[in-house]
Amino acid sequence: MFKRTNPDIDYDALERRVNEILASTEASAPEALPEWPTRTPPPETLWSRARRTAHRMRRWPVVGRGAQWLIEKTRPFRPFGIRSELKDRARYVVLRLRGWPVVGPVVGWGVGLVRVGHTRVLLGELQAQQERLEQDLQDHAQRIEGLRAELDPVTAAVEQRRREVQQLRERVTLQTGSGAAGPATEGDGVGTAHGSTAVDPALDAFYEALEDHFRGSEAAIEASSHAYRPWIEDCAPVQAGMAVLDLGCGRGEWLAALAAAGLPVEGVETNPVALQRCRDRGLPVHEADLLDALQGYGAESLGAITAFHVAEHLPFPRLLTVLQESLRVLAPGGRLVLETPNPENLNVGAHTFHLDPTHVRPLPPSLLAFAAEYLGFAHVTVERLHPVPDAYRAPEEGAVATHVNARLYAPQDYALIATKGEEEGRTP
Repeated sequence: MFKRTNPDIDYDALERRVNEILASTEASAPEALPEWPTRTPPPETLWSRARRTAHRMRRWPVVGRGAQWLIEKTRPFRPFGIRSELKDRARYVVLRLRGWPVVGPVVGWGVGLVRVGHTRVLLGELQAQQERLEQDLQDHAQRIEGLRAELDPVTAAVEQRRREVQQLRERVTLQTGSGAAGPATEGDGVGTAHGSTAVDPALDAFYEALEDHFRGSEAAIEASSHAYRPWIEDCAPVQAGMAVLDLGCGRGEWLAALAAAGLPVEGVETNPVALQRCRDRGLPVHEADLLDALQGYGAESLGAITAFHVAEHLPFPRLLTVLQESLRVLAPGGRLVLETPNPENLNVGAHTFHLDPTHVRPLPPSLLAFAAEYLGFAHVTVERLHPVPDAYRAPEEGAVATHVNARLYAPQDYALIATKGEEEGRTP
């Protein structure tokens, strides 16, 4: 079987091994091979007719060379059926080779490599497409951030214009209403106008002098403010370390009392004379309109809010807005304390109330309490304060003396104490 030309080869062992392989191959059932693919000839088209005519014209004496040139130039534009047929025959040969004992595994391994390469190409294309999509997303995100950056100043400007329009409406309402002698402002006490929009320094000095004359000394006011400390110190958010905001802090007597008790405090004032006096005492105050100051705080960011003799300086729509904003910025369990002159005392409502030319109108206790309850405060109480000395009261006993004392000598001030519950309030 083999020519024994190489003395180093054991031809007998090699011939036995070959015979064993052939015997095992013949004994095993042959793998069924697929039939040779048959293709239906494509229908004759104008293209095929033109090429057949060109082949015939090659024999003609004159136009033969032109036909040959045309055949050569149109060879790349053959119909794709031949290429598909070649692919089918290649698949058929591969299937036959994979059935051979030795060559088959090698062919299968080569086919696998081809498939792996093709898969890698597809994965590369998918990865490139994914990178393009991620880049597009980043571009869109940057565009969105740019639009937001452009929109923020516009939103702030619109909000500022809205506040200006609201203030103008309130001034028009005040000046066209009954009993209003001038623009309404918020103050710190009888004889003050610390929320005044006046820009004349002489007027600011006048209001400070008016306060010093009618309200009493700073020591006396600070001593009288101690009655409010239990309402603030018992407030759970304040005990947790949240700040107390005093609107219209004036000369700062109340701020000083709270700071001495170790509570975190902040004050808001517009009168530059009063602001300087607070700063000289080292108190944390800043110049701002009280409504702008409230709107600058985040929701549920304060433990308590106080305002002494401020409410009577505000037109009623603005007062409702202040109450609503106070409810928003107070933490659950936070407390609002408003002190204002008590018009139940006829002497206060008809006389001493008008010592301050910036007062708008007296506020009956029942009205202020209803407004707080309507807006959503959970617990609302009224505390009547600063009674008239007994020397001014009618000494006689009886119904007439009791009635006179109740109308003429009732407590001169009252405090609204409103606590925020867990639920939200309503918008007026």
